[in-house]
Amino acid sequence: MEINSFLHNETRLLVISNEIVQITFRLHNNESDNTSYIENNDLQEEIKQIIIAFVKFMDEDHIVDGEGYYLLCKKSIWNFGKNCVFYRNNQVIPPHQYKFNFELEFASRVIYGYSYNFF
Repeated sequence: MEINSFLHNETRLLVISNEIVQITFRLHNNESDNTSYIENNDLQEEIKQIIIAFVKFMDEDHIVDGEGYYLLCKKSIWNFGKNCVFYRNNQVIPPHQYKFNFELEFASRVIYGYSYNFF
């Protein structure tokens, strides 16, 4: 399964564990944070792996306390997905029952009081 890294503020439909999943990724906007994230391929890969693992295995919302960042992982019922039929290679792919939202915030912004509305 090859999934491209998540860029700031995007929503995608992906196939994970043979289900179609809606994933929204947000990076709390700060020009230097955006640049740091975009230039750090290791961090992008780490975030991507966390997102995939959360979709596959987690039952509850979660905050990942990473090295220098926090990633808020939330899910909610995906009503829109229930009303659609998705195909890949002429085969129907069932929708995941949840859609997922991920918000990345760098720890320095939380510590120095730039952001109080993480949730």
